[in-house]
Amino acid sequence: MEMTQTMKVVVLGTGATSGTLQTDGGVDGFVKRLKAAQPNWEQDYKELARVVDDCEKKPEQLGLDRIWTRIDYYSKFKLIFGSDYGSKAAIQIRKAVADAYSFKNEIDQLCATDTDFTLKRVLRGLTAGDALISFNWDTVAETILQHMLAQDGQELVQAPHPSASSHIRLIKPHGSLSWVHRSDAPVVFRNGSQPRLEQMTSDQIKEVSGGFVQPLLLGAVPIKSELLDEIQRGQAGLHETVADQWREALDVLSRATVVEVVGYRFPAEDGYGRFILREAIRRRSPGSKLPTVRYYSLQCDRGEFEQAFREVFGPDVNYEYLGEVLSAW
Repeated sequence: MEMTQTMKVVVLGTGATSGTLQTDGGVDGFVKRLKAAQPNWEQDYKELARVVDDCEKKPEQLGLDRIWTRIDYYSKFKLIFGSDYGSKAAIQIRKAVADAYSFKNEIDQLCATDTDFTLKRVLRGLTAGDALISFNWDTVAETILQHMLAQDGQELVQAPHPSASSHIRLIKPHGSLSWVHRSDAPVVFRNGSQPRLEQMTSDQIKEVSGGFVQPLLLGAVPIKSELLDEIQRGQAGLHETVADQWREALDVLSRATVVEVVGYRFPAEDGYGRFILREAIRRRSPGSKLPTVRYYSLQCDRGEFEQAFREVFGPDVNYEYLGEVLSAW
C-alpha cells in the first residue's frame, strides 16, 4: 500500500540520555557511575564485586557489557565451567543498574525546566501516528514526552495497545526499569494504555521465596535469552512481552518516512536487532522510498553511525547530520 502521509519514528540510544544529562560514562563507564551513586556497592553487592574482580581489568576500565556477559555466560555454560555466580549475581547486577541509572531528580528537573535541549526538541516533533523507539532502560524520554503531551491534552500510549496507532506510541525493545517482572507472573509494563514511568529502585529488586522480583531488562549481553522462545522456562509471558515490542518496531519502521536517531549506533553486537530492522526495510511497500535518516551524535562517531545506517537501511539511504546532543544543563 502506498504511503500517503509522513510518519516519523524517533530512535533513542544511551547517547540520548548521556548527552541530555551530561552523565559520566553511561554503559562504558558503568562502574564509575555505580560508585558515584552507591559508594558502598562492593560491600552491598559482594557477588557482583567478585564478578568485577574476575574480569581481571581495573574496574574503571570495565563496561557494563563485559560484566553482565560474564555472569550470563557462566549461567549458560555452567556444564562447561562447573559452576556459576548464582542467582545473587543476577539480582545484584539489576540492583546496580537501578542505582546507576535512576535519574529521578534529573527527570523532575527536566520536566520543570523551560530550557530547550535536543531531546525535548526531538520529542516535541512527534505527533499522533508517530512512534518513539527507546532502547534505553531509563524512563527519561517517555517522562519528558508524556509531560509535554499532557499540557496539550494528548496521550502517549505504551505499545502494544489497540489505541496505539492513533496516538504517539512508545516501544521499548530492551525493556525498562519501570517494568515489573515477577517469576511465574505476567510482566506489568503499562498503566492502562499509558507507559509506566516510575522506575524500580534497588530496594524493590530482590529474591523472594521460589523466585524473584526485578525489572524486565534485556541485559547487555550478546545472546539475549528473552528473545528466544525455545529456551524460556517458567517465565509467564516473558518472551511474548519482548516479542511484542520488536513486532511494533518492525511495523513502524516498515512504514516510516522519516527516522530521527539520537545516540543509537545500531551496534554490530546487536545482530538480532539489525536483522529485524533490515527485515522492516525489506517489507516496505514496493516502490516506496527508503526513509530519510536524521541523526545526532558526537562528531567523532559520525563515520560509525553512517556506516551503520547504510548497513541497516540500505546503501542508498539518505542521512543528515543534525549535530551533537545538546544538554539541558
